[in-house]
Amino acid sequence: MGPGSGGKVPLLPSLVVRLGPEWRYVASRKCFLSTGDEEWRPVQELPAGTRIEPMAPHLAESDPGQLTEDEKDLARYVQVIFPAGTDPGDYVTSISDWPCAEKVRPPPDISLP
Repeated sequence: MGPGSGGKVPLLPSLVVRLGPEWRYVASRKCFLSTGDEEWRPVQELPAGTRIEPMAPHLAESDPGQLTEDEKDLARYVQVIFPAGTDPGDYVTSISDWPCAEKVRPPPDISLP
């Protein structure tokens, strides 16, 4: 980031997904898992090179029965990180249709002073 960059931090394009209360993302299996043991994977819905990352990995990997209500809420957030040059807006509708998705939004705008 050089002079005149406006303080913007260069990041890969992404979307933040809040999962429904009965869903969690299991990174080791690269799938979403419901409390009823329904497994769901976003097959062929995302461009090659897209990653899904829990926003609170330690909580996402924990036994939900051992988490407080606040921790369970934090564990519901994942970030869909797209390859450079991808317009995440093109995927809001399709991701919103996922059975596990409750809310889909762009990440907060990050800048440095």
